[in-house]
Amino acid sequence: MKALPNLARLLAACLAVSASVLAADPVTDLLKEANTALLRGEFEAARAKANSVKSLDPRNAKAAELLKKIQTMEAGQGGGTEKVVAGLVVPSVQFRDAELSAALEALRQQVDKLSGGKKNVNFVSQLSEAQAKTPITLSLSNVPFTEVLKYIGTLANVTFTFDKYAIMVRPTSGATGEPKAESEPKVKGL
Repeated sequence: MKALPNLARLLAACLAVSASVLAADPVTDLLKEANTALLRGEFEAARAKANSVKSLDPRNAKAAELLKKIQTMEAGQGGGTEKVVAGLVVPSVQFRDAELSAALEALRQQVDKLSGGKKNVNFVSQLSEAQAKTPITLSLSNVPFTEVLKYIGTLANVTFTFDKYAIMVRPTSGATGEPKAESEPKVKGL
């Protein structure tokens, strides 16, 4: 009869171990949730889950790899145009009576060249044909990309707005299509 209580204790211990093995591992669950969020394009949710894994297990290689993947995906596909150009310094800008549209194309090509083809920007112009032909004369060295846009905005009387996939180019309110150097540039989203 003494064997029965021992058997019951042994069975209870086995069930307890089985239950703990079957219980979800929070790190594994968080990694699965982070990957699912990333596949949906929910970068912030994926980053939060991966960071939760790092707080539970600071040496978790899968979480570190996932955070790098999130960063790469944000920069390359829809993390926002502003993030693409953040920190980008243009070594030289030399425009002499260049049409605004040609100056923007030259900047687009320069971003592509500076990043080795890893980053690109798109400009969507909402300008009249006359304003797109506004002459730009500008000479700058080692200036952040966003500052170059501010100078161009001042000279051409346009505003730049960072959208998810492009930089919108619009006339400044009340713009007549004539260059206007005395006003403060307007760059939204900076």
